[in-house]
Order: sequence, then C-alpha cells, then structure tokens
Amino acid sequence: MQPAVSIIIPAYNVENYISATLESVKRQTYKNIEVIVVNDGSKDSTSEVAKRVLSNSDFAWIVIDQENQGVSVARNVGLSEASGEYVLFLDGDDIVSDSFIEKMYEKAKESNCDIVFCKYAMALQEARGLTILHTYDDFFSHSVHRRFEKCTSGQEVLRETTKHNIWIWTGSAIYRRAFLADEKLSFVPGRWVGEDIEFIFKALFKAKRVASVSEVLVFYIQREGSTVNSQGREWEKMLAVKEVFDCLERFFEGERIDKKTKKLLRNYSRVHIWYHVKNVYDRRKIEDEKVFDEFYAYAKWFKPIGGPQQRLFLFVERILISLFPGKVALKVISFLRRAKRLVKETL
Repeated sequence: MQPAVSIIIPAYNVENYISATLESVKRQTYKNIEVIVVNDGSKDSTSEVAKRVLSNSDFAWIVIDQENQGVSVARNVGLSEASGEYVLFLDGDDIVSDSFIEKMYEKAKESNCDIVFCKYAMALQEARGLTILHTYDDFFSHSVHRRFEKCTSGQEVLRETTKHNIWIWTGSAIYRRAFLADEKLSFVPGRWVGEDIEFIFKALFKAKRVASVSEVLVFYIQREGSTVNSQGREWEKMLAVKEVFDCLERFFEGERIDKKTKKLLRNYSRVHIWYHVKNVYDRRKIEDEKVFDEFYAYAKWFKPIGGPQQRLFLFVERILISLFPGKVALKVISFLRRAKRLVKETL
C-alpha cells in the first residue's frame, strides 16, 4: 500500500536531537507513513542513533548515508526516494504533535489540496520537555490563517505571505508529491540560507489548491549551532539571501504574475534584506563598504508589513531613514535595538 505521507528528514550532526524528532514521528496517530532520514555526512553518531530509534517502528523507514552536500541536496535525495502521496520536510531537531499527519492528511484529502499548511511554535527542547518561546499568533494573523481553512489558490496564500500576515515554515506544510514532480519543484543545491523561502514561494505560486489547519501541530526547535542560527556569518547570510531573492525575481519574470503580487514580492525582498543589513551593521561585519551601501540603498525603500508591533518598528525605522543620511540612520536604529533588548532583559 502506498504511504499517505513520506517524511523526509535531512540530518547533520544532530545525534543529541534526532531521537526526540523520530520519537515524535513514531507517536503519530496515523500510521500509513514512511520515514526517510538522509544523513548528510554527519561527523557524529547521527546515523546510528536514527537507525536505533527507528528499528522497532511499525512503518517503513530508511536511513541514507551520504557525503556532506548541504541541506538542499539532502532534501532532494529524500524526495527522489519518497513514494508517499504527500511529502513532509522536517529537520533533524523538529518535533511534530501526535496528530500532525492525521489532521494534515485529512485536510489534504477532503479538499484535494496540492499544499496544506498549519501553525507552528518556536520552542526549546529541554530535559523536562518543550518550553514554548513564541507561538504562531505572536507574529501572524489568526483570522487570515483561518480564512484559508477553505481551499484557495496558492497565489492568494503567497500574497498574504509576502504581507507577513501568515507564514509557512519548512516543517509546517505537506506537499502533494505528484504536484512537485509535475512542476519540477525541488530545493536549489548549494543553498544554506533562504532555501525554504525560494522553494515555498515557487510552490505557492504554482499550486492550484491550498488549505490550512489552524492549529499548532509542529515545533521549530531553537538551538545554538544550527545553520540558520550560526553566529559570525552575517555577511555571508546577507549575500546568500539577496541571491535567493534575485533568483525568485528571475523565476517570476518567466511566469504570468500580476503587478500587485510582483510589487508585494519586491517589498518582501526589501524587508527581509533590511533585517540582514541591520544585523551586519550591528555586529560590525561589513566586509565591503561599496557592496554594503548597495544593499542598504536597495533595502531602505521597504514598506512596513506584518503585525502591529512589527509594522510599528518598521515604520519608525523608515522615519529614521528619511531623517538621517546613510549609516547615521543605521547607527540610531542600532542604538534603539540595543536599548530595546536591554529593557527586555531587565524586565
């Protein structure tokens, strides 16, 4: 019997985390699944831990060992091995709720969806269990998310995503495998930052039918040492993210995209790159003044998006940009950000 969902898990040096991830998968109330772990050249015992935890599973599973090629290639390898009707991309430290597959697959089948997405929470994995840091509704619109419980087009979901009213994270969506194959959608090899944005935006644009489940069903575990959270690589991350958005712009130029969506995508690009520009400046990681000035000149024309708090902060920053020239504005913004963090820590 064909698995309903193939769960693809790229794993690199996560021997201390992957056990919890796989145990959460084993607790699924819906059992018609297969698990594909792609051990991406780990230097620790990730592969051995995965095989041990999965050894007594009541579903099909495989652990693929390969030389390190990066998360995008690892996901693509898993996708090429998958046989499920739908696929889910987890990381080796994510945690899914017991009913994740049951509720997501049920929604996919009842609405005949190409993509189904749910809410997620950011959490710490501690000895006593999960500690929730932020929930989905802390940042995004519950009402907009609920609106998509009724099936809609992927492009409508994409527009709300670029407004930051909703967000789809890698582990918070399942995709019809045939849809990905038909549209030739996969992760771009070599991407280590922003590969999820590029994949998800392309998938949403191509999807005819998308729906949501308005529950937190998966947990995005925050930990030091992960690729995205790595410190000291702010300059590289800024360049990598700009390359992602440049590629997305080229992709959409070849598609029939309306002017409104194109404008929203360009603004989202500016907001996202603005975030990295601030981080580079804050941590004194400017490696090329000319390149940095080009990034600043591009990003500074953003329009505020997101929830009330995010919009307020971005609105204030836009005012400061208009009042102070160049890096003077960044200096003031950097001071205000440090002051905000200090107040938060004091409280």
